[in-house]
Amino acid sequence: MRSLLKFISRYNYSITFFFLLLFSFFLVLNESFILRSFYFNSSNYISGSFYKVQNGILSYFSLESKNTILINENLKLINRIKKLDSDYRSVVIDTSTVGFLSAQVINNSLNKSKNYITIDKGFKDGVRENLGVISSNGVIGKVKYVSDNFSTIISLLNTSFYLSTLVDETKTLSSINWDGKNPREVKLLYVPKHVPLEIGYSVITSSFDSIFPKGIEVGKISSINEDTNSNFYDVDILLSEDFYSIYNVYLVKSFPFEEKIKLENLDLMKNKILIFIVLLFIQVFVLNKIIFFSFLVLSPLIFILLLYSYKKDSIENLLVAFFLGLFVDMFNDSLGVYSMTSIIIVYFRNLWALKIIGEEKIDELNDISVHELGNIQYFIFSFPILLVYFSLLVILESSSIFILDNVLFILFSSVLNYLFMLLFQYLFLESKLRDEWR
Repeated sequence: MRSLLKFISRYNYSITFFFLLLFSFFLVLNESFILRSFYFNSSNYISGSFYKVQNGILSYFSLESKNTILINENLKLINRIKKLDSDYRSVVIDTSTVGFLSAQVINNSLNKSKNYITIDKGFKDGVRENLGVISSNGVIGKVKYVSDNFSTIISLLNTSFYLSTLVDETKTLSSINWDGKNPREVKLLYVPKHVPLEIGYSVITSSFDSIFPKGIEVGKISSINEDTNSNFYDVDILLSEDFYSIYNVYLVKSFPFEEKIKLENLDLMKNKILIFIVLLFIQVFVLNKIIFFSFLVLSPLIFILLLYSYKKDSIENLLVAFFLGLFVDMFNDSLGVYSMTSIIIVYFRNLWALKIIGEEKIDELNDISVHELGNIQYFIFSFPILLVYFSLLVILESSSIFILDNVLFILFSSVLNYLFMLLFQYLFLESKLRDEWR
C-alpha cells in the first residue's frame, strides 16, 4: 500500500493526464458516431551540502582576509550611522517594515554567462523565492531556488537577470543587465540621450521591481557612449560590489513590498481571467462552428491554452484545460473532442516549452508570449502547437488528416490563428520584461 501511494505521489502529473485523456476519450466514443468504430528536488540539497563542506575547509585558510573585510564593513557602517544620526535626528525610522537575514556564501560562480551563488540558509531559516540579496557594498542578486537548508541566488553577473534602477542624480528610471564580459561592470539600459549624464553618477535600486527597497547602491557610471544608432545611451556601470570577494550577504525581507507583490499578482490574475472569459465567450457564442472560405476557423480557445501560465508538472494546468475544453464541447455538440484536445495541447505545450525555451528561462518569464520570447522564438514555440491543435480536431471529428481539404484546413487555420494571436497580444497584453525588468 505504501509503495502504491509513493508511486501515485511521484507520477501524479502523468496519472492525471492519462486519466483526463481516457475520460475525454470515453466522452468522445459515446458522442461521436464516426469514432465509435475506432478505439483508440534533492539535487539542490546534495550540491548545497557539498559546497558547505568545501567552503568550511577553504574558509579556514582565509580567516585573515575575512576579518579585514569585516573590520572595513564595520567602519563603513559606523560612518553611515554617524551620518544618519547627524542628518536625520528629528526623523523616526520605522525598521519594522524591513527585515534582514544574514547568510554565508558557500559557492559563487563567475566564469559563466549565467552565474549563480549558493548560500547556507534555506526555507527553514525563512528564505523565500524572489527575496532581494545585498551585501554591505550593494546589490548581489535575488533568490531563485530554495531548499530546506540552502538557497541559490541568481547573481547580477547573469545575462538573464535584469534589475530596475534609478540614476540617482537625475532620478531617471533605467535597468541594468550584465553583458557576459567584465565581471566588474554591467550595462545601464534605456536612458534617453536627452537626459544629462556624467561619469561618476550613482545608480541605485528603484523599488519598482518589488524586490529591493529604493536607494540601495548598485554602482557608478564608468563610461558613456552617445555614438549609437539608438535613442538611448550605451553606458557602463562599475559595480559597487566586487563579486570575487563575496563572503557574507543579507537577504532583504521588506514586508510592504511583499504586500505589493501580492496585490500586483492579484490584479494581473483578475485581468487574465477577464480576458480569458471574453475569449471563451467569443469561442462559444460568436465563432462556434463558423468556417471562413471553407478552410479557415478562428479558435480563441487555443489562445487561452497557449497563454495560460506555465507550471511544471502542474495538475492545475491539466484540470483547467480539461474544463475549458468541456465547456466548449457543451455548446458545440462535440462532447469530449475539445476537452481531449485541450489536455493533450497543454501537456504537449509544457514539454515543448522546456525543449524550446528551457526551464531556467521559463522561470524568469511572466507569460509565454511574443513580448517575452521575441518573434522568432515565439513562432518556433507556438506554431507547431497550433498545427497539433487543429490536427487533433480534424482527427477527432473526421477521423483522417490525409485528405487535401483537411490538410489545407489545418495549415490555413494555424496561420490565421497565429496572426490573430500576435495581434491580440500586441493589443491587449503587456510585457513585464519590456516595461519593468526584473
